[in-house]
Amino acid sequence: MIGGPYASLSPDAVRPHCDMLVRGEIEDIAPQLFADLRSGNWQTEYIGTKVDLRISPLPRWDLYPNDRAVMGTIQT
Repeated sequence: MIGGPYASLSPDAVRPHCDMLVRGEIEDIAPQLFADLRSGNWQTEYIGTKVDLRISPLPRWDLYPNDRAVMGTIQT
């Protein structure tokens, strides 16, 4: 399985290197993707949509070492 920004922007480049390609954001397709993995009946490609950031949880900035940060950016 390959996913992430590069796979989303250049799917043709990564397609030969994976059994499953995940493009876009995973939040809305995660339940189906994980159910398919559990059942052993997965698709070769999953395409997520843009996530509504209004419903995304806020980062726990109190756990982040802000004294060593140049800017507060999180990518997971």
